[in-house]
Amino acid sequence: MTLTEKYIHKISPNLGIVKGTYKGNDSYSFPCPFCSHLPTKSGKIKSNKRTATFIPHQDCKYEYVFNCNRKGINTCIGDGSNGGMAFLNFLFRYNPYLAEKYKFEKTNT
Repeated sequence: MTLTEKYIHKISPNLGIVKGTYKGNDSYSFPCPFCSHLPTKSGKIKSNKRTATFIPHQDCKYEYVFNCNRKGINTCIGDGSNGGMAFLNFLFRYNPYLAEKYKFEKTNT
């Protein structure tokens, strides 16, 4: 288990993460913590719909990128070319304390 997968498992109970596959590699889907509470264009609130994913980075299957298919607010858009957000950036937005622990572990291994 990689360090990133370890931290995905730490936040999994709070987000309802479900493991799947994407292009033959592990991926994780869950309701977006930033925009799932907002109404859709039709006015419905679908707080349990899994619109967000952690998919492996195209250059390294051990680094994950957060993607929100709904892109409901600026927080879930990210700054990548396809709107993706690095896992560390996601953690800083979702749980800053856990992000600091992740960053510390990553630099001290």
